[in-house]
Amino acid sequence: MNYLPLTEFEQDKLRFRNTSKSIADFLNKFPNNQPYSIAIYGDWGSGKSTMLNFIEKDLNDKNLVLRFNPWEILNEENLVPTLFEEIAFAIGTDKYKKLRKKLFEYGRKICTTGTKLASKHFLQNNGVDEDASDTIADFNSEVVDSLFNSNSPKPLSKRKKELEIEIQKWAEEENKKLVIFIDEVDRLFPSEMTEIFKIIKATISFPGVVFVVAMDKNSVIDSLKSVGITRPDEYLIKLFQQRFYIDWNYQLRTLFEEILIPSIQTFDEDPKNSLLRAINACIFQKKENQFYLKESVQFRDTLRTVYYNIYNELRRHLSIPRNFINYSYYIKSNWEEYYSEIKDDKFEETRDDIIIFLILTLAYIEPKYVTTNIIGSRHIPDEIKNGISSLTKQIRFNLFNSFFNESRTSSNANPGAYHIHYDDQIIRKTVQVIKRYPDHSN
Repeated sequence: MNYLPLTEFEQDKLRFRNTSKSIADFLNKFPNNQPYSIAIYGDWGSGKSTMLNFIEKDLNDKNLVLRFNPWEILNEENLVPTLFEEIAFAIGTDKYKKLRKKLFEYGRKICTTGTKLASKHFLQNNGVDEDASDTIADFNSEVVDSLFNSNSPKPLSKRKKELEIEIQKWAEEENKKLVIFIDEVDRLFPSEMTEIFKIIKATISFPGVVFVVAMDKNSVIDSLKSVGITRPDEYLIKLFQQRFYIDWNYQLRTLFEEILIPSIQTFDEDPKNSLLRAINACIFQKKENQFYLKESVQFRDTLRTVYYNIYNELRRHLSIPRNFINYSYYIKSNWEEYYSEIKDDKFEETRDDIIIFLILTLAYIEPKYVTTNIIGSRHIPDEIKNGISSLTKQIRFNLFNSFFNESRTSSNANPGAYHIHYDDQIIRKTVQVIKRYPDHSN
């Protein structure tokens, strides 16, 4: 599983099919004389397209599937008519010429009606008075009408009813329903997104038409707010009768097992074993691979909590599959080279495995903190410390500061005083190798 979206069940290591099959089973049993709409919510890269692929594979032949990606449509004004053209093309046969014609007409009529409303909304928001905005909006709508040749006096409600009858006829005669998958809605501009939702609203009563829409809910809500929809959650609830959420929180260990660890088996033995020890310590929480400077039970228990807190922070940052795939490429591409440069005769196996792994991981997640005066410094001013991330604090102050004993040397200038030292050059060396500061090579 080195790329997304997945297309084959055999590639499914994150159990997408547990959910996808239940959705497909529901759709297979759903009658073809009723409309329905399903939302699949998930963050970017969480596997929404994979979910659609798996649902489609489990649908039976009583479902006519149409995949529609609005991101591929170059012009906003083409979104609505293009979808209705796609539906007409999917239905296909000459037997349903009347249905296809009505699909074209209805899609174009929605487009011209939408042009008028959108023009009026835009003009009034930009200071044009109501009478003037009405006049300009009517003109814009008439222009689009003339382009699409859809200026029949027949009202939209009449067209809709006629189309419902023809779709019902098709569904009954073919013993099918139309399942429309829409993906990548959250990548659209807000105005384009509302066009997609307008399509769903306009067809929500069509018998035997089912929408399955995959999107990042947070992005969609932000976009809906930006176009003046004050209660976007309620808006979405009215559009979608059923909602599924892709939960990516508890799968980081599976991602390591299925993606990163298999990909490093060709490494030379030393760097491979070093990376595996670090993964076991930080991700799988194996005590035998974790470093403890002191043997006391209290010290070890405290540090065990730190290791676990770091794991939870990493889980929050890396558990989205697409992000983890990018992270695994980063680790795989850099580990052997960095390891060979950093390792020297002072290298302490278990401890320094963890240090290199966590600093390199931090360089992927939060590179701005991988500097000699932040992650490379044992003591930093409070004004800087207060501004750094929780993950960086856990790694630097709670873990790394517990890895090294202090040593003291007397002060020649001030008898009785002494200097405290920590033999933690490995941290700064790792930062310098990763960042490759030009001055450090001189």
